[in-house]
Amino acid sequence: MWQEILITEVTHMREDRVCIAGINHEGVVVRPLFCYPYLVRQDDLFLADGSVIRPRTVLRMNLEPMTGCEKPHTEDYLWSDVAQTRLLRWANDAVWKQFLIRTSAKSVEAVFETEILKHRTVRPGTGERSLGTVKPKTVFDFCFRLIEREGQERRDYRLSFYDAADECYAAVKINDLSLQAYADHLLRQGQTLEAVSATIQKQLKQRDLWLRLGLTRPFEGHCWLQITGIYTFPDYLKGRTFADFW
Repeated sequence: MWQEILITEVTHMREDRVCIAGINHEGVVVRPLFCYPYLVRQDDLFLADGSVIRPRTVLRMNLEPMTGCEKPHTEDYLWSDVAQTRLLRWANDAVWKQFLIRTSAKSVEAVFETEILKHRTVRPGTGERSLGTVKPKTVFDFCFRLIEREGQERRDYRLSFYDAADECYAAVKINDLSLQAYADHLLRQGQTLEAVSATIQKQLKQRDLWLRLGLTRPFEGHCWLQITGIYTFPDYLKGRTFADFW
């Protein structure tokens, strides 16, 4: 079924794989996936008409609910006729902010409607959704660092915050593709990891901030909390997105 979808987040997974999500005019949240091999890749973000799939774009997409979805990942939709996907318009600041306000939950736990365990995870098979919005009460740390995993050096992006229920969420992994591209861009320009961390932390703390949150697919018996989108007013990226930093 062809629908108009407001893209709400584009997140980086492993290697060149990405995850996109959006919302239709009825308020239904969707996560477009391919029939096979399911995962979207970075090249798929660039449409035939030359536009880029990015937050705040409204796209015409052919989507159908996927069968066999398991909680909390209730948003999976089959994306077909990909070559016919088209950019229709952009959401202006007023529309974008209204979306964030309207979808905000009172706490992180309220986003998913299930218990958040001590390691910031959710039990597979529980919860009503895997995506949602919160407005943090306070941000107290942003950390950009290099870590070694599986014999390779990888970049790691983390945010620590309190939600409106005064619950502390420390060092939550950030998979927002634009935030990662921006931090990498500052690093390439000669800033140290510490300087990049300080710059972005200051920008986030000085602006009106919303977070999009998500849950990973089950891994080691848990669905892990992650930050899938970071949005501020005024925009800390000044209208830019991941493609502008590549």
